[in-house]
Amino acid sequence: VGRERALNETTELSELHQLNTWDEIGDLRISIGTRRAGRPPDCWDNFDAVLNVTDMEYEDMTTPPSGKYYLQLSVAEGKRDRTELERWLGPGIVFC
Repeated sequence: VGRERALNETTELSELHQLNTWDEIGDLRISIGTRRAGRPPDCWDNFDAVLNVTDMEYEDMTTPPSGKYYLQLSVAEGKRDRTELERWLGPGIVFC
């Protein structure tokens, strides 16, 4: 967390990947990352689609670039939401 706070806005996403802001899942071409990894517009340099599973959304995500895809599933973080993650899991899987 301390490393991410120290980063300035000009840091390249490839450098962020090296700082573990996202991890690939085997050879599936699917990654799981932090909010920083999904921040527009830089997220589109490394990802074709972003599935946001939080109740927070960046303003710039309402219209992704051509050929890119975005879906927000409004799920509160941590233990605050015990049912919405299960409710939205199906649509999230179909999106992926």
